[in-house]
Amino acid sequence: MSTYQAHKSRCQNYHSEHTEKAKPFGTFGKAKCFQLLRNRKGQAAIEFIVLLVILFSVFMVYTISTRTKIDEIREKKEIILLDDVVRMSQQEILLAIKVEDGYHRVFELPESLEGINYTIGITGTAILANTEKHESAVIIPLVNGTLKKGENIITKENGVVKIE
Repeated sequence: MSTYQAHKSRCQNYHSEHTEKAKPFGTFGKAKCFQLLRNRKGQAAIEFIVLLVILFSVFMVYTISTRTKIDEIREKKEIILLDDVVRMSQQEILLAIKVEDGYHRVFELPESLEGINYTIGITGTAILANTEKHESAVIIPLVNGTLKKGENIITKENGVVKIE
């Protein structure tokens, strides 16, 4: 008898023995059924863990991309705030130059740009302002004095603009 025929004979004997007696757990018996259930529970646990890993990965990618976008927005906001302070100062000086002698005005520059420290001043014919990361500059006509955070007094006497 060949190996194939021997194997086929054993399978038929096993099948005939087990189909004649009806077992409550099918043709596998209690032990086999329990083992299958345990394997299914293990598979479910593994699938659950894989699902958690995928969800966590998606969450991390979302968090990182959101954080990057927030940082970009903060950078743009800092640039805009710095440019606003410089342009406002420039407009004050240009207004003082256009008006008649005797002009006197008080204007204030913020101590910080929504929590961001900055410096501002006049160098030659330019207003320069900078933070740790950015710099802004505009050209102005020649004036006496310099800008500072807080209260600034701008006057025009004898055709000369002076900032105190």
